[in-house]
Amino acid sequence: MSDAPQFLASQALPDVPYADFARSIGLAGVRVEKPGEVVDAWRQALAADRPSVIGFHTNPPSRRSHRAAMAKQGVKAKAQEFLPGRKHHQD
Repeated sequence: MSDAPQFLASQALPDVPYADFARSIGLAGVRVEKPGEVVDAWRQALAADRPSVIGFHTNPPSRRSHRAAMAKQGVKAKAQEFLPGRKHHQD
């Protein structure tokens, strides 16, 4: 865990209707199920007078997109090493 100080199991989010939950606690919430709904969802969220949650519902990841997500996570973890307050190590 020296390069990525996170417990991977804690990074998985449960599949719940986040936009619906946001509305239930007084926030703005928009659910997006189709690509054509994205722009309107952002407009609604940015125009809201309270914090907003946009819930994007997509198809389950294919093997290829899963690999891309893992690569993205790896880049993100590496980039965190360069955040202010982190000690920089020379290899």
